[in-house]
Amino acid sequence: GSYSLETMCLLFALKIKYPYQVHLIRGNHEDPTINHIYGFREECRRRLREDPDDENSCWNKFNNVFEWMPVGAVIEDRILCIHGGIGGTINSVDDIAQMQRPLKVAQVPSNA
Repeated sequence: GSYSLETMCLLFALKIKYPYQVHLIRGNHEDPTINHIYGFREECRRRLREDPDDENSCWNKFNNVFEWMPVGAVIEDRILCIHGGIGGTINSVDDIAQMQRPLKVAQVPSNA
């Protein structure tokens, strides 16, 4: 959206201030291809006056952080929270725990 930079900075600041109360889970928009399509790359280019292709750009740094975010969480040992698009190869919480970081998402084209 129009305020993606502010939203991400606020979420990261809250995570730093309240590390045990705030939990961030990676979804499909925490991927460079998807957030590029939805305008985050352009927002960083326009508002920060940076070249997103520069490896030190904020857009690249955000995406580097996203690669380290968890894709799921268990709340109070009974509620599993995951993004709906996590993939068909995940069959258990242990499968999620075994994922190596940084985690790059393999883009699979859809046959629409």
